[in-house]
Amino acid sequence: MGAQLLSIEKQIDLRSDAGFSLIELVIAMFLASSVLFLIAVLVSGIYSVQNSVMASSHSSSESQAFAESFKSSIRSSTGTQLTSVTVGNDKGQLLVARVLVSNDKQNLAPAGRCTQFLWLNGSIYQSSGTSSATMPTINNLHGWSSVVSGVEPVRSGQGVFSQVGLATSVDFVTSLDHGLGSVLSTTQTAPEITQLGTPCF
Repeated sequence: MGAQLLSIEKQIDLRSDAGFSLIELVIAMFLASSVLFLIAVLVSGIYSVQNSVMASSHSSSESQAFAESFKSSIRSSTGTQLTSVTVGNDKGQLLVARVLVSNDKQNLAPAGRCTQFLWLNGSIYQSSGTSSATMPTINNLHGWSSVVSGVEPVRSGQGVFSQVGLATSVDFVTSLDHGLGSVLSTTQTAPEITQLGTPCF
């Protein structure tokens, strides 16, 4: 009986030294790969959300900077002109504002500057100078700076700029990726100042 116990103990020791069976290894590999796959999906989702939030934040900061420039230009203007434009096959809008360079009320002939906002092909561009900038083409935007990209009108089929009397408005939505985006809707009234004879329009 002692010899049989010794033989059984040796068999148990041999089994414990033998390692995992093929089925155990396949199951372990399946579980490990499932866990790694779930971790990869989780990390990918986190990066996707982070990229969406950063894009939305960038779009929002672009819109805010543009809104400040827009309101400042209209508030300091002595006249504005809004026209529909066509560049190639793209339709857009051009808003030109005569902006006072000096707020000195004693100056009978204050200098003016032309600030222009162009909505074209999903972007808003800005140009400023002592005279109107040359109308750009899609391939040649020399003299124009892109200030907001990914711009769509709030109401489909309409422009982003509108005017009623001395009030000029801008309304648009940006960055519609992943359901995130920024909406800008602001109105600024121009002061009632005699229009200057600068060559803006």
